[in-house]
Amino acid sequence: MNLNTILSFDQSLFLLINRTWQNAFFDMLMPIMSALEYFYIPIGIAWLLMIIKGSLKTRIAAVAILLLIGCTEFISSDVLKPAINRPRPYHQLSEIRYYDRMPKTWFVSPELSAPLYGKSQSMPSSHATNIFAAAFFLSYFLRRGWPFFYLIALLVGYSRVYLGDHFPLDVLAGALIGTGCAYLFARLSAGTARFFETGRNTPDPKKDQSDAARSDNKLHINKDMKLSIVIPAYNEEDRIIPTLEHAVDYLSGQNYESDILVVSDGSLDQTCAAVQKSFSNHPRISVRAVEYHPNRGKGYAVRYGMLKATGDYVLFMDADYSVPMEALEKALPLITAGHDIAIASRAISGATITRRQNFLRSLSGKLYTVIQNNYLDLSFKDTQCGFKLFTREAVQYLFKRQKLHSVIFDPEILWLAKQKGFKTAEFPVTWHHHVDSRIQYNSPGKYLFIFQELFRIRRIHPLEKPED
Repeated sequence: MNLNTILSFDQSLFLLINRTWQNAFFDMLMPIMSALEYFYIPIGIAWLLMIIKGSLKTRIAAVAILLLIGCTEFISSDVLKPAINRPRPYHQLSEIRYYDRMPKTWFVSPELSAPLYGKSQSMPSSHATNIFAAAFFLSYFLRRGWPFFYLIALLVGYSRVYLGDHFPLDVLAGALIGTGCAYLFARLSAGTARFFETGRNTPDPKKDQSDAARSDNKLHINKDMKLSIVIPAYNEEDRIIPTLEHAVDYLSGQNYESDILVVSDGSLDQTCAAVQKSFSNHPRISVRAVEYHPNRGKGYAVRYGMLKATGDYVLFMDADYSVPMEALEKALPLITAGHDIAIASRAISGATITRRQNFLRSLSGKLYTVIQNNYLDLSFKDTQCGFKLFTREAVQYLFKRQKLHSVIFDPEILWLAKQKGFKTAEFPVTWHHHVDSRIQYNSPGKYLFIFQELFRIRRIHPLEKPED
């Protein structure tokens, strides 16, 4: 898809909204949503209350949001608009229906022979940049209010297209820029609040936890315990054997009992047969493979294996060996110290990435994590790394209740764990991205499916309540 195709689609969508999707109610509502002066008084009152009545964290956030809007306004209006110099729709297309706020009247733009450059600048939409920055920032601190904040942001963004002031791509660009700026300001604001609330010398629990994980050789793991490892696999004939060789070699040197279960999720190759042929008679480590058809999804395969596992502790890991087995030396001490779940993270201090994903996938992953954490009220920096250790009690409770079969089962499990009151810890790992991953995000439809699955989690577990 080249730039001309994208711009052509952008114009077509604009014309559809501007000329076809018009009605009397929106003719009344959209000018209100686009006139931010209507919001000044309630926003000003709320801001003063934050300063006067709020906690230290709230006051810092109140100051930060002013700096944020100043920053996004400068970036969008003073830097990017002049640099891109894209004319507004009514200075680029003929017979555009647009709203003039001064006489508060609708007009139709005249016939144009060519775009009028220099008359106006359209990309990015400053309205969208500022309102999405505010929506993200407020959602970061007031997570229960995120549906309202984003509803307002979406209405404001849509109004800019409906009124003929911007193309849809202008609004999308503004939304992404505003969200990116807001993320940085929110993190800075939260960090500043933590600094003043706890002081420089307060011990960092995450650092202590990481130090505890690194000192695993000094901890005594019960030699009578049993560890089960579940590896979901789909068409992994070419790399499951090296993964199992690494795992078996590592486990053979430990003082506890262990076994491995490979779950072939409707594979079309010889994954299951390769495992059975190579490891059916291993002298110390039991390695089994099970298979079903058709392919049901990674979430289904993990659930299938976890519920068949017999260990006191159960780990599931990816078949491509992105995380080495040595990471268990950080996970097991967390479990023996009292946590119910230990999850690998590529995004916390101490983690190492030896080969990174491409920029688009990495950026979309970070955006997904922010939306996921806001929606599910989680605080994990990385929920999708395929290396997670559970106690048997947690496995039996959580995976019996799991309903998603897709790759989004991870946040479902972690949300259920939070509702139940299970203790979950993150630990840093060394991670290597494999380009030929069996899970590909190579189309807009797949990205939309991910968010569709995410937003199902609360709906499919309506009776799950937090426990005291």
